[in-house]
Amino acid sequence: MLFSTLMWKLYVKHFYENAAKIKMQWEGYDLASIKSRKIELFNMLQKENIYRPTSYYAKALGVSEKSIYNDISELNDKLSNYNLEIVKIPRKGLLLKGQLDNCTRFIEDLNFQNELVIVNYSRSYRRLKILESILLKNSSDIRNLADRFSITVNSLLNDIKEMQIFFSKYDVRIYHSNDYLYVDGTEYAIQKAFSQYLLMLLENDFNYELNLNDESLMNLVSSIFDSSLVVLVKDEIESFSALTKKPIENYYKISLFLSMLVEVSRISMDKHINEDNEQLIFEKLNYYEPYLMAVDVADEFEKRIGLIFSKGDLIALSEKIFINRIEPSIAGNILSDKYLPVVDEIVEKMSRLLEIDIRDDMHLKDSLLFHIPAMIYRLKNGYVVKNPLLNQIRKQYMVLFTLTWYATSVMESEFNISLNDDEVSFMLIHFQLAIEKKYIQKNIVVVCENGIATSELMYNTVMRILPYRDNIRTITMDELKNSDLSKIDFIISTVDIPDIGIDVIKVSNLMKEDDIRAIVSHYSDLSNKITYLKNTSNINDIDFNRYFSEELIFIDKDFTSKDDCLDFIALMYEKNNLVTNSFRKMIFSRENLGDTALSTGVAIPHANPDTVLETKIGIIRLKNKIKWGNVDVDMIFVLGISEKDIDKIKNLVGRVLEIADDENSLNQLRNVKNIREMRLMMRELI
Repeated sequence: MLFSTLMWKLYVKHFYENAAKIKMQWEGYDLASIKSRKIELFNMLQKENIYRPTSYYAKALGVSEKSIYNDISELNDKLSNYNLEIVKIPRKGLLLKGQLDNCTRFIEDLNFQNELVIVNYSRSYRRLKILESILLKNSSDIRNLADRFSITVNSLLNDIKEMQIFFSKYDVRIYHSNDYLYVDGTEYAIQKAFSQYLLMLLENDFNYELNLNDESLMNLVSSIFDSSLVVLVKDEIESFSALTKKPIENYYKISLFLSMLVEVSRISMDKHINEDNEQLIFEKLNYYEPYLMAVDVADEFEKRIGLIFSKGDLIALSEKIFINRIEPSIAGNILSDKYLPVVDEIVEKMSRLLEIDIRDDMHLKDSLLFHIPAMIYRLKNGYVVKNPLLNQIRKQYMVLFTLTWYATSVMESEFNISLNDDEVSFMLIHFQLAIEKKYIQKNIVVVCENGIATSELMYNTVMRILPYRDNIRTITMDELKNSDLSKIDFIISTVDIPDIGIDVIKVSNLMKEDDIRAIVSHYSDLSNKITYLKNTSNINDIDFNRYFSEELIFIDKDFTSKDDCLDFIALMYEKNNLVTNSFRKMIFSRENLGDTALSTGVAIPHANPDTVLETKIGIIRLKNKIKWGNVDVDMIFVLGISEKDIDKIKNLVGRVLEIADDENSLNQLRNVKNIREMRLMMRELI
C-alpha cells in the first residue's frame, strides 16, 4: 500500500521525469551520487586514447591519488551498466575502455539525472529550461514544453511574457506563433540577454554561492548546458587566474564563466556574431590585450573539441574578458636573462622608428615578456595560430605593421625562428596599445547631482565600458564651474549643462542601454587613430636620389609567376652589390611566411635588414598581372632597407606604403611611359 501511494504521488507530480528516474534506479542506473569532480574525471578520461598515470589526473583536479582511486571505484560501479570500465594497470596508469555510443548515453543519463535532483522544477528553473529549449536545442514546441513541465500552455505563455520583459531591454524578442516559440534579435544581443538573465536568476532566485567551486551551482549549470562545455569553460576561467595581475573577484569569474558558456554553446550550434553589423569593429574596441587572450581561448577550444570562432565571436569574447577585469600579467619565471635583453632591444628600436619614447612603458615590456616565449615556442614547433583580423590590421596599420616587422626581426636570428604575418600582427597590438596610451589618454568628467550612490553607479558603469587608461572622475556642477575646462575632453552628465565649448553626453540616472551606446559612440568618434605615422612633412629632408636609382626601376617586365619576379629582384640587388648572400633566401622565406600583396594590386617584398648592405627601394611595373598569393599584382615596390637606415627613412617608407594603397597614385604610375618618368612621378608623389 505504501509503495502504491508513493508511486501515485510521483505520477501526479512529475510523471515523465520521475518515472524515468525510478526506472534508472530500479535498474541500478541511479547517477545522483556522481558529483562534479567525478564528472570532470570522466570527461578527462574519455578524451584520452592512451594510458595516463593517476598523478596526471590528481594534479589536474587538485586532489590526492587516493581520492582519484576512490572516484574510479564509484564511477566503475555506475559505468558497468553501460559496458564501460576505467582500467587500472600498474606503472601504466588509467584508461577508459568501451564504445563511444555508451559514453554518450552515460553522459546523457547523467545530465538528465542532475536535472531531476537539482531544483525539482521551480518556476525559475523552468524558465531556464525554456531558454535552453529555445536557444540551445531549437526544440520550441509549446505543447511539448508544457507537457514536459506538467503545466498548462497558458502557464507556459505567462512565463514567456514575464521573461520577455527582461529580454526586451536587450532588443531581443521571445514570441510564439503556431504553437512554436521563436527568438528575434542579433546574435550579440541574444547572447548578452541570455547570460544576463541567467546571472540575474542565480543571484536572486537560487540559494547557491556564486563560486566556481560550488558543486550545486555547477550541477545546476550542467543541467542547462553541455557538461563537457561547462568543464572546458571552467578550466579556461581558472587558467586566467595564473595570468592576471591581481586575483579575479568571484563575481567577475561567474559573470565571465556564464557569458563564455553561452557564447561557446551558441557557437557549437553554428550561431556566430557578425562583427560588421553587430559589434564595434576592431579599431573602436580598445580590447587589444584581451583580444590576444581571446585568440588563445579560441585556439584551445579548436584543439580540444573542434569549435571554430568567427571574427565577431573573438571580438565579443575580447569584450567579455575586458569588462570582467581580466588584465594579463607575466609569470615570474619569464623575467629571465634569455628574454629581457631582446625585449629591451625591440622597445628601443621601436622608440627610434616611431620617434616616440616608449622605453619607460613597463606594461609594454611586461606584455612582450609574457607574449614572446609562447610565440617562440609556437614558431619553433611549427604551430600556427591565425589572427582572423590580420588583413584588417595590416590594412589599417600598414606602416606600423612594417615597422613592427623590422623591429622584431632581431628575434629571428636570436632564437632561430621565422616570423610570420600573424605573429607580427599580434606583436603590433602591444605597440599600438603603448602608442595610444602615450598619445590618446582622455580626461572624462562625470557630472551627477543625485547623491553618492548614483554617482558611484555612474562612475563604475563608465569605468566598465571605457578603457582603464583614461582619467575618469565624478564632480558636481559647482566643481565643474571651478574646473580647468581646457583639460576636459568630454562630459557625461545627468543634468543639463549650458554650452561651455565641450561635448556633453546627457544620460539618465540609471544609465540605460541607450546611454551606454551614446557614450561608446562618442568615445569612438573622439578616438581618431594616430596620424603621425602618415605625417610625411619631413620627407623633403631625405635625399631621394640616394634611395631611388634608375638601375632598380623597371617598366613593363614580363614574368609568369611570383617566384620568377622574386628571382629577378634578388639578382638585381646582388648584381649591384647591395645585399649579402643571405638576401635571396630571406626574401623568398619572407614570402612563404605571408604574402606581401595588397588589394590594390601592389606587392611589397622585403627581407631582413641585416641582409641589406645599402638601402635602395626598387620599383617594377609588370606588363601583365601575375598571381601573388590571392591577389593579381602588376606593381612591385621592393623595400631593401639596411639596419643602419631604418630609423632615418621611417617617413619615406610610410609614404611608399601609402602610395601602394592609393588607387589614384597607382594609376599615375601605371600610365608613365619610361623609367625616367616613373622616377619623376615617384618623386612628385612622395
